[in-house]
Amino acid sequence: MQMIRILGMVMVFSACAGLGLHAAGVVRRTVRQLTQLKLSLEMMQCEISYSLTPIGKLCGILSSACSGEIAGFYAAMERKLKDATRSVPEAAKAAMAETAGLRLTPLARQSLMELFGSFGKFGSDEQLKLIALTQERISAELAELSAQKQSRCRCYEALGVCAGLAMVILVI
Repeated sequence: MQMIRILGMVMVFSACAGLGLHAAGVVRRTVRQLTQLKLSLEMMQCEISYSLTPIGKLCGILSSACSGEIAGFYAAMERKLKDATRSVPEAAKAAMAETAGLRLTPLARQSLMELFGSFGKFGSDEQLKLIALTQERISAELAELSAQKQSRCRCYEALGVCAGLAMVILVI
């Protein structure tokens, strides 16, 4: 009977601590993805300003240049754009929903959807201005999250461990 209680306490503690570690991992993953997104917007700006690359081909270039979930997002968007019935905003929304593990902040998602909603509606100069605006928003979001990353991760990890210990004490 004592062994079952000990096993139960270990499982409760592990679950709580694991939840805290998972929350910290989400913050780290979000920072990594925002960094990749920022780099992809810089590449997008270069491709459009120098080559006038169409969006379908641009997504293919970005999917091979990026890594992780951002590469998966651009690859999914490229596939969605091959379907001639989809507009760029519809393809972006579908690709965002399809990409597993994409952990962008709400502001980053909104900025990206606004950017892709404008594709095909403006000339290249206006499109470059919109990309620059999106870059500024993503950079600000990345700077804010990066500044908070260490303290938030430490807080989530400590909270998970403390909650686990509190649950163990309550079970005893």
